[in-house]
Amino acid sequence: MKYTKLDEYETVYLAERGEFFMEKILTDIRRQELLSFIKRHAFSSFLEIGCGPDPIVSYLDSYSLFVAVEPSLVFLKRAKENSMNKDVIFYNEYVENVIPLIKGHVFDLIILNSVLHELEDPMAVLKQLLNVCSPSTVVYINVPNAHSMHRILGTGLGIIKSPSDKSDSDVKYRHSVVFTMDMLKEVVDSCGYFCEDYGTFFIKPFSNSQIEEMLKACIINMSTLTGLHGLSSLFPDNGAEMFVSLRKK
Repeated sequence: MKYTKLDEYETVYLAERGEFFMEKILTDIRRQELLSFIKRHAFSSFLEIGCGPDPIVSYLDSYSLFVAVEPSLVFLKRAKENSMNKDVIFYNEYVENVIPLIKGHVFDLIILNSVLHELEDPMAVLKQLLNVCSPSTVVYINVPNAHSMHRILGTGLGIIKSPSDKSDSDVKYRHSVVFTMDMLKEVVDSCGYFCEDYGTFFIKPFSNSQIEEMLKACIINMSTLTGLHGLSSLFPDNGAEMFVSLRKK
């Protein structure tokens, strides 16, 4: 599970963040969507891949088992602090090295929240995870959506050649691929999963930097972003973020 240039990614991700830092806002929205998904099911045992500095366990009231895998030691130290001494099994490793150690566990939910597009070989990781999937295990994946409204606008303006091209933000955060929903479904199908549910969320008409500037200038406010999130049902294919939930075939 090699991240592209992990040390550089740590530096960029942990850089000084202001109140209107858009990546932080998006992280909060992704977490909100994941927690909503968890609440709709009776999950008890969890495996989070690439948990970053703020694992989802910090927001769970109860669970029987939580395993968190994070290859960055910098992120892992923060994850342990943010998990508030909860009973969590942490691994500072790449997932391929952890799978032999956790094969005896049964997981209700495996989480890859904003991770898959940052891996050098996403398909290899998905295939390896089959080894810890039972027939009842659900795999939740969230990645940015190539057909987000701001990418469609960027294509129309000639800033990028196609919605799946890497933007300046993708390069900055070392993203290895920009998925469309069809691409993501094809990948998970070829890796041995079937898709139970999918969707997109948070309508983002402009780039992160443009929204940050509008927030700083008080042209829009956080209520505007809440409203844009609420528009997701009207534009179901064009949210900035997308998710799929899977089971092994």
